[in-house]
Amino acid sequence: MDALKDLIRNTTYLKKHHDPIRLGQHMSQSFLSLQTS
Repeated sequence: MDALKDLIRNTTYLKKHHDPIRLGQHMSQSFLSLQTS
């Protein structure tokens, strides 16, 4: 479940820095990688 931990950590990081565009891109990339792994 390392990918999920990374997703959560990066999500909180991006939320803290108020970057919704990068947050959205990261979320979709992470979900894609979670599905393929």
